[in-house]
Amino acid sequence: AEVQLRRAVMALEKAVQTRDLRWISRVVRQIGAIRAAVCRDELVSVAGDALIAGSDSLNALRAALEAVPSSYQPAAKHAPQLKQVEEEQQQQQQQVTTAVAGAAAMDTREEEGAEDGAASSANKVTPAEPTQLTPSALPEVAAYLQLLAVCMLIDSKQFEVAVDYSTQVVRVAEGINRRTLDEIRSRLYFFYARAHELVGRSKVIRSTLLSAYRTAVLHHDHTGQATQLNALLRSYVNANLYDQADKLVSKTQFPETRSNNQLARYLYYLGRIRAVQLDYSESFTCLEQALRKAPQSGALGFRTLVQKLIVIVQLLTGEVPGREVFRQPKMVSALAPYFEITKAVRAGDLEAFSSVVRTSESAFVRDGTMTLVGRLRQNVIKAGM
Repeated sequence: AEVQLRRAVMALEKAVQTRDLRWISRVVRQIGAIRAAVCRDELVSVAGDALIAGSDSLNALRAALEAVPSSYQPAAKHAPQLKQVEEEQQQQQQQVTTAVAGAAAMDTREEEGAEDGAASSANKVTPAEPTQLTPSALPEVAAYLQLLAVCMLIDSKQFEVAVDYSTQVVRVAEGINRRTLDEIRSRLYFFYARAHELVGRSKVIRSTLLSAYRTAVLHHDHTGQATQLNALLRSYVNANLYDQADKLVSKTQFPETRSNNQLARYLYYLGRIRAVQLDYSESFTCLEQALRKAPQSGALGFRTLVQKLIVIVQLLTGEVPGREVFRQPKMVSALAPYFEITKAVRAGDLEAFSSVVRTSESAFVRDGTMTLVGRLRQNVIKAGM
């Protein structure tokens, strides 16, 4: 994984130098696979080569990673994803090399026969050695490595250190006004909010997230707007502050140019808000859209959570989900309590409904659907009559 990480840093440096936001987005999308494969020593080694020796960012990163246990090992199951990242990096390296060679050829073209010479020189260009890094003062490189360090602290369950370090990193990042940093900064805010959530301190960072959202709007940072708006909604919904969440939705506008992943999260939170407000039709529509926008090849946990809520909302509207909903691959066991609830509601069996609620209460509470499940009691009584 160290080779892939070094290549990612090199690609990020070139993307920043050429101000190509598309390539920066590609590097950021590879974080998930690299995060799940890189170990502590590899990250420290790459940071030591990529950052200026003795800099505050390097010293802080090394100090934070000392909290990661030596026994921590990344998940080996992500090896196929890492292989895909390697292929993408090789393709990207070829594109960058071709672009740079083409630009150099155009600058030096002075004679009629220069076109053939430029083409031949472009063909002779070979990619740079992916393991060679030079110390860089670019804030994007530092933020990228700091983001991976925060992820590693969370993955190794060093939550308190993750809170302190992410707070320090975010304070530095929010003072840098560079469009090439927007994509990485939005990810930093996401894990900053996640670290505080894991220690039960989401409330204390709401003002920071609101300030960051206002800044993102002023800078036309659509990725930051979507990320911070979803982080705020998640904080309100998890605290059962649905009125505040509804006011936030009414006073803001979700950016049009955003990733489908962020839109899926936004629609999920909006669906939960509408369900609590008894607007089941709107809630069902939002949740169905969230399920369609979610990644179909991954995000199994998110898709399962959305499907659970869809089942309850659909029952509250008076409809009964089909059996095929509960037979989806890898969701059968997770949807089992909801299948039992569906059978009880359809049959109008109040005793069976009460039995399922008692036995699966912990699952409903964990999923955040217990309040909505309690509302189904009236539907069961009506069906029984």
